[in-house]
Amino acid sequence: MKRLLVIFLVLVVLAILVAAAGILFSGGGATFPGKKIVTLTLDRPVYDYLEAPSFSWIRRGSPQSLADVWSGLSRARQDSEVLGLSVYLRNARFGFGKAQEIRSLLQSFRDSDKFVNCFLETAGEGTNGTLAYFVISACDHITLAPMGDVNLVGLFSDAYFLRGTLEKLKIETDFSHAGQYKSAAEQFTHTAHSPAAKEALSSVLDDLFDQIVTTIAEDRDLTAEKVRALIDRAPLTAEEALEERLVDDLDVGMNRAAEAAAREALDVFWQAIQGMTIADAFAILEGGETAATDYFHERTSAALSSRFQPIVESKMNDV
Repeated sequence: MKRLLVIFLVLVVLAILVAAAGILFSGGGATFPGKKIVTLTLDRPVYDYLEAPSFSWIRRGSPQSLADVWSGLSRARQDSEVLGLSVYLRNARFGFGKAQEIRSLLQSFRDSDKFVNCFLETAGEGTNGTLAYFVISACDHITLAPMGDVNLVGLFSDAYFLRGTLEKLKIETDFSHAGQYKSAAEQFTHTAHSPAAKEALSSVLDDLFDQIVTTIAEDRDLTAEKVRALIDRAPLTAEEALEERLVDDLDVGMNRAAEAAAREALDVFWQAIQGMTIADAFAILEGGETAATDYFHERTSAALSSRFQPIVESKMNDV
């Protein structure tokens, strides 16, 4: 009997964890009534698609996919209860292609007559922040932490060459070469880029750089010449970025509000767990796939709405 009771309690705890994670982290679960501000956090590598469903949400810093971002923002854009989007960017890692995709999603959100506000501690913490700033320049309002900076330093391309290593290992290479701009084999046959390879890479980088400069200039109401001059000056301190109109203010108030809202949510979920009866637990175990989510939705929706509303309203007055 004692063993069955232990198994039952373990199953109940697992059901609670799955339900809570589903509500907090899933984009396809139940929604809460009332006006909302959707949040998007970009603080890890962004993949095209996640390989397969798993329990990765249990781990802090689980993978983030572009497909999930697209799905979540598409639903939020069509939801009349959503007032706008709050984007938090920190240490995000993605290439130019994904940066363009994310920018396009933010622009589509703005085109639905909803605001998009961005918050970041720094654009490129000790690294190149050009793509990070390229993404957030699509936002209506950009807030930078007072101690942050904007490393808008342009683009670069690096490569490594193995010819010297192969020579020391007495390894000879033999590649077929078709055309002067076909430089893939140079990694093994050269110690540096050939003039043709440098020309090709420079052409690509110049094209991407022109796109970045033009886009930032349009979004921030600056001239292309001004943006190029700022890139030449970078990195810029928070005060310099504010003075040059790359950001709109140096406040972390919304981040503090989000932290307060998260604490409120944990308190509400804990109260729902404490109020769970044996009958509720059996109903969750015997119910369908959404039984646990439905339980927490019924028990927490009103409380979450009432607790979040003052926080949202106080920050909306600052938007």
